[in-house]
Amino acid sequence: MKKLLFTSLCFLLLCLTQVHAQNRTVTGTVTAKDDGLPIPGVTVIVKGTTLGTQTNAAGKFSLSVPANATLTFKFIGYKTVEMPAVDPITVVLTSVSNQLGEVVVTGAFNTKQTSRSISYAAQVVKSDALNTIRQPNVNNALAGKVAGLQIRSQSVGALGRNTQVRLRGATGFGNSSGALYVVDGTILPNSDDLNPDDVENITVLQGPAASAQFGSAGANGAIVITTKRGGKVKGVGIELNAGVNFDKVYILPNYQNTYAGGAAADLMQYHYKAGDPEGWKALDGKFYPDYTDDSSWGPKMVGQEYIPWYAWAPGTKYSFKTASLVAQPNNARNYFETGTTLNNGIAFTKSADDYNIRMSYNNQHVNGIVPYTALMKNVFNLNVNYDLGKHFTVGANVNFVSQKVHGNISDGYANASTGNFNQWMHRDLDMGIMKELKDLTSPDGTLVSWNHQNPTSYTADDPGYFYAGNYWYNMYKIAELNTKDNQRDRFYGNVYLQYKLNKDFNIKATYRKNSRSEWQEEFIPAILQKSGSQTGVKNYYRTYNVYENRENYELLANYNKQIADFKIDVNAGSDIYNRSYKDNGGNTVDGLSIPDLYNITNSVSAPSVFNTRTNEQYRALFAKATLGYKNFLFIDGTVRNDWFSSLFPQDNSVLAKSFGGSFVFSELLPQFNNWLSFGKVRLSYGETPQALATATDNYGGYRNNTVYGVNQYKFGTNILMNTPDQSVDPALHGAVFKQTEVGLDLRFLNDRLGLSATYYAGTDVDFPASVTVNPASGFSSILTNFGKIQRKGIELTLSGTPVRINNFNWDVTINGARQLQNKVVEVSKKYGVTRYTNPSDQVWGTDMPYMVFQEGKEWGQIYGNGIKRNAAGVPIIAANGMYANDPNVYFGSVLPKWTGGIQNSFTIFKSFVLNANIDYQVGGKFVSLSNRWGQFSGLTAATAALNDKGVPVRDPVADGGGVKVSGVDADGKSVSNYIDAKTYFQGLTNNKTYDSYIYDLTFVKLREVSIGYKIPVAKLGLGKVIQSARFDITGRNLLLIYAKSKDYDPSEISSQQGETGQLPGTRGLGFNLKVTF
Repeated sequence: MKKLLFTSLCFLLLCLTQVHAQNRTVTGTVTAKDDGLPIPGVTVIVKGTTLGTQTNAAGKFSLSVPANATLTFKFIGYKTVEMPAVDPITVVLTSVSNQLGEVVVTGAFNTKQTSRSISYAAQVVKSDALNTIRQPNVNNALAGKVAGLQIRSQSVGALGRNTQVRLRGATGFGNSSGALYVVDGTILPNSDDLNPDDVENITVLQGPAASAQFGSAGANGAIVITTKRGGKVKGVGIELNAGVNFDKVYILPNYQNTYAGGAAADLMQYHYKAGDPEGWKALDGKFYPDYTDDSSWGPKMVGQEYIPWYAWAPGTKYSFKTASLVAQPNNARNYFETGTTLNNGIAFTKSADDYNIRMSYNNQHVNGIVPYTALMKNVFNLNVNYDLGKHFTVGANVNFVSQKVHGNISDGYANASTGNFNQWMHRDLDMGIMKELKDLTSPDGTLVSWNHQNPTSYTADDPGYFYAGNYWYNMYKIAELNTKDNQRDRFYGNVYLQYKLNKDFNIKATYRKNSRSEWQEEFIPAILQKSGSQTGVKNYYRTYNVYENRENYELLANYNKQIADFKIDVNAGSDIYNRSYKDNGGNTVDGLSIPDLYNITNSVSAPSVFNTRTNEQYRALFAKATLGYKNFLFIDGTVRNDWFSSLFPQDNSVLAKSFGGSFVFSELLPQFNNWLSFGKVRLSYGETPQALATATDNYGGYRNNTVYGVNQYKFGTNILMNTPDQSVDPALHGAVFKQTEVGLDLRFLNDRLGLSATYYAGTDVDFPASVTVNPASGFSSILTNFGKIQRKGIELTLSGTPVRINNFNWDVTINGARQLQNKVVEVSKKYGVTRYTNPSDQVWGTDMPYMVFQEGKEWGQIYGNGIKRNAAGVPIIAANGMYANDPNVYFGSVLPKWTGGIQNSFTIFKSFVLNANIDYQVGGKFVSLSNRWGQFSGLTAATAALNDKGVPVRDPVADGGGVKVSGVDADGKSVSNYIDAKTYFQGLTNNKTYDSYIYDLTFVKLREVSIGYKIPVAKLGLGKVIQSARFDITGRNLLLIYAKSKDYDPSEISSQQGETGQLPGTRGLGFNLKVTF
């Protein structure tokens, strides 16, 4: 019996040994052939079984397999590969160009999920599509490439200015806070501090269902940016990218070129008088225009002899000489320089089985279109991951960005460039001579202005008064002398340690840091104070310093498990956040005591100084789970709870949540897979309460406090304090965003054609803002919660390959989004408010139409003074023959109804690639302050046009001139008359009838074009050194195909309510060479 037991035990141990020998663990890495980068989300299956797993974010996997097993590697968009299960194993997948396929979606905390399993709208833009041409920032590169995303770009001349992104319309009662930017898990305030060359892909998460795991900051959606990692590549792994772009002014207002400057319609004769400079005798009896007034209601320019502005000053070849009075149709265009952008970068990438590394450096040097403006930017990026054995991985993502902007860059009212050209200037000014004489001074050292006094004002006791600028300086000289410098350094990134217990479970600890140091200085020299009459410019100095630091401590656990037909994906963790902000600065007042000694203490009057400190924190717990059944049915849910220091301590908890499901119905219809490659329906709901944030980079610290400010000045020895005018609602909390969406994703003909459609509807309520209250309460306003905004819309994307033949391939993506509703349902019933106004949403106070939020109307109405009309919409004519005023006109919403784009890529003979990207929007309004003053001052073409009789409007009405004004009188009787042109165009302002200055935002724009050639390095005998090379000719903003507004580029309007001195639109041509070694 004992022998039998012993024999049985030996047999059992042998069996167990055999079983153990037959099952072993195989580890490996999956990369893409195209770029050598790891591919996350690849399905790895033991052929003939249900055993399987997926690659992680680093493209790695681990799987227990039986002996002699074969592994199948499958990822849509790549050819399926089968390989023997050796350990370790390296797999390289080849992309299939005609497959649209499944993509990996990146979410909060850099988590990954396949698009098949998500229940919400998420659009992924890969590096090649993003960088059709090398745009200076990510936002511009995204324009027209994502359905439901609107980019509010800025002129190339506005160096360093942020662009704004809207996802699914706008919300709130002011500047909508926009989307959240996340780079490799680290939150940034915008996309500027990033090199687009470093971007691997961008996931756009729209709505609270998609971005709930980001909590409060992600309520308006998120733009999640994943940067490139190191991968196995041929050669030494060095990539050089060198480019140059030249921007020329393209779109300017339509100026008149018939009449000269000044307020006098006729030239005036000069008569020499005793005390005038001796040289002026040569000008005795000659004629001059009105220099003092800065409008262009002057004489008709027909080449007659006249005395130009510079002839009165001695010391030049033009001194005391007359010239011919002729039009200068290109003077504004000639002022702006050719903008030059040098964009050069180098990257190094390397990887092995246990590490990967990528380092890059990029330099941008921009000479702006506005003279004496420049931007210098340096970006360093490091991504490294290293396996410390079987269970531990460490990694770091480090970014350093240094940017300096130099020059006086402004597009506000009466700025020194467009404030001249578009609002107040003489149309006869020769810009070549203006530039030549920028250093011209009078005998007493005053800078000579084109806008100096008329000669009758000259006195020998104060000659400088005559030569000084009445309102304006030489535009080149003030651009040179009124200098501003802004230096910003940002350091951000993370380090992490990950512990992998087994192929199913891992835990990761991450430290994130985002710090910003910034300083600004502005200088105005004494000579500008000396050389101005009514300019108001003083010898001046301003300085400003800021330091901001954000830190996050994250713990993230991930569990992924395949159990029979079910797959479970769970991640959960905590996030601890601390932010500190400090600034200080000051500026001089009423000039400098010692000229040009730039020091705050040198201020003539007591300087203005300020100092701010802010600290805020939150603590968060979060979890997300996805349950899949047979890879075709999925449900998911997200919860996140934050505790904010910026909310009242007794009620500082905020819970964000979302849930949804998706059904890949094509898996149940195999009989149709010859034409239906993929079909999926999805449904999701998200709800995200906010803190008290005013932007995505803060959480509203101290907004709920009643603050007493200490004045910098004292009354004798006693301090002065400012009492608050605003009380705080004790129940104050953040706004709440709720949204439901349903979607359909289809792909046909082996993924050659794809369609995605999403319908969403949501309500945003309880925005924390101020409303006016009865002053008898002791306060003029209260910070409280109010408002309800409803948003509904449709997003569509169509992608495909219409043509694929030998030596020619055409890929196209078309997207569009229709904003069905973006309505202000309620402002505040409690306080009886039906219309809300934000002072920052005005171009000229409440005199011109401004942006309001009106109950019952679409978000962001342009409202205010306009033409009074009867019930049929016919203008009512006042007794003076001009249009009557109506102070309560609604001109429409600032939001477009449609946005979208078309991306085309043509591959010819496999070596030539042509890309052409178009974006568009339909609808939306903006206010033009420039055109108001441009017409008031006689600058624009309308003021010198022909009337309906074919007669110049500036001709006397008696001679058939004038502007026709038609309508009805107060009794409804038809009225038609002609008004003198100057009276008419200035009367539009004087009577506050501003309809002519409300413009449409509709446009169709050819934004990006590139023609690339893949250089055959192997055929040229360079293959041993150079792995690949490509040369591109690029175009940026080449053509505004259609726009209702011809004076400005509607895609670049400086503010959401309109423009106050818009910088011009440009078109750019450039070249780029990319070489890998």
